[in-house]
Amino acid sequence: MKDNLTLDHNPARLAYLDSLRGIAAYSVLVYHVIGAHWGYFTEAHLFSMVFNGSDAVSFFFVLSGLVLSYKYFNSSNEKSLDYKEFVISRIFRIYPAFLVMILIYYFYKYKAEFSFDLIWNTIFHNKYFLYEEASLLRMKSDLFLPDWTLGVEIAMSVLVPVLILVLKNDRKMFLMLIPVFFILNKYLSIFIFHFALGVLIAYYFPKIQSYDFKKSKWYTFRYPLYVGIFLMYGVRHLSRIHPFGQTYDYFSGSLIGLDFFHITGLASALIIVLIINNTKLQEMLSAAPLRFLGKISYGVYLIHWFVIGNLLMENFDMFLKFFGSELRTLVGFIIITSVVTFVLATVLYKLVEEPAINAGRRLIQSLRAKETTTETELLAETK
Repeated sequence: MKDNLTLDHNPARLAYLDSLRGIAAYSVLVYHVIGAHWGYFTEAHLFSMVFNGSDAVSFFFVLSGLVLSYKYFNSSNEKSLDYKEFVISRIFRIYPAFLVMILIYYFYKYKAEFSFDLIWNTIFHNKYFLYEEASLLRMKSDLFLPDWTLGVEIAMSVLVPVLILVLKNDRKMFLMLIPVFFILNKYLSIFIFHFALGVLIAYYFPKIQSYDFKKSKWYTFRYPLYVGIFLMYGVRHLSRIHPFGQTYDYFSGSLIGLDFFHITGLASALIIVLIINNTKLQEMLSAAPLRFLGKISYGVYLIHWFVIGNLLMENFDMFLKFFGSELRTLVGFIIITSVVTFVLATVLYKLVEEPAINAGRRLIQSLRAKETTTETELLAETK
């Protein structure tokens, strides 16, 4: 889910996109705190339309499509797409921090039998099938349940260069593929649609940014438009508050194959478009605390589940007695989870994520240097 868009471009212009990722990660944190015990609260469904963690994955995926493709369409220097470098960058960005955390999840879960034998059997006999989950390729999510999204991120990231090349070379074909991705979700991953929307936003980024929304016919209806996008983004929870009924389920699911992820993906794309076009929102999102939250957002996503499930819920009765009521316990859990997760995510970023990103860059630079040397030698031989 992660790439720092500000690395190759003006931070003042694009830092707000990092902040968006941070806010989405935090919404997942709050959502999972609610779901850990308070999911039965009727009010929680309405609260979850704001802290909409279940569909923040839609937002992550659309944003990933945008971030991963942006520089290939909008860089001041012409960027050629090197698939090998692209894959190396994604591996060094996603796997190191994930592997550190999945090992922590693993050994904490089996702490009662922690010994040299457990380590030996884990390494050489794949005890408890750790390798399947650590690879992110088998969609196994026993230790860290949300890691299914990282598996999707890896799989879809491999396809992003293809989407970039198609859009660069044949815009009409790309536009025709988007409804195909929408319709064929029973045969293709539904999240290709999300990444394709992000790539499309990257392609039209300058036009979106310079579009004068106030002079458009849509501006008169801006408030109903904003409400409509909010309801689309929270449609999953809206359906829980007021079920849409069997007729909707039949027509949407059985006849046209419409999934809530289609709706939340489109809503996510519209939210991003509105923010790209609104300088005031960008200034708000560029505040230092939000930029920092964006920087550690991957760690927030990886760590919060451990804090909630292992540190808090295992001691729920003690916390309930301390806080005195379920509502105060909920608020207390959100505060504790936030503070502990932010601190640990900062440590993870400094000790693992940042060094891994830099290692990936050094590897890419080394490969470029070798290729340049080889090309020079070949030229010398032909003379």
